[in-house]
Amino acid sequence: MYHDREATVAPPYSAQERRRRREPPPPRRPSLNTFRLVKFARRLFNERGEPHWRELGAHDWRAFVLQRFRLTLAQKETLATLPDDVVTEIAGAVRRLVEGGGLLEAQLPDDRKSGRLQFSESRLVGDLPDARMMVPILDCTFDADCRNWRCRRR
Repeated sequence: MYHDREATVAPPYSAQERRRRREPPPPRRPSLNTFRLVKFARRLFNERGEPHWRELGAHDWRAFVLQRFRLTLAQKETLATLPDDVVTEIAGAVRRLVEGGGLLEAQLPDDRKSGRLQFSESRLVGDLPDARMMVPILDCTFDADCRNWRCRRR
């Protein structure tokens, strides 16, 4: 008995469908939490960090956070409604740390605690090329609802 093999073969996919099947899905952005923010900041402020991250982070830190992390609605609203002086202070600190290295210590707020961001710059100590210390340059605090930001330079 003869079977028609061509009748059992599925029709070829369209060119668009073939491209879609080959392309990997877009990467999922992680949600924003303290651990991920600090871990990511280490990579951003490191001299060996990825250049396009460093460039974007130094240019517009809020757009960078929106692009890099999946934010809750409340986090997005907070980012959009930050006072201009706070945005400027943080932008200056981020730019300094991207250019010269440094550290971000963060504590995002929860039901019991308020939040805090501390930016520390890496500075040489004495004449030794490897002797560095972290010097705080900006300290920001905010309440549990991510409102009432207070930043002070050190």
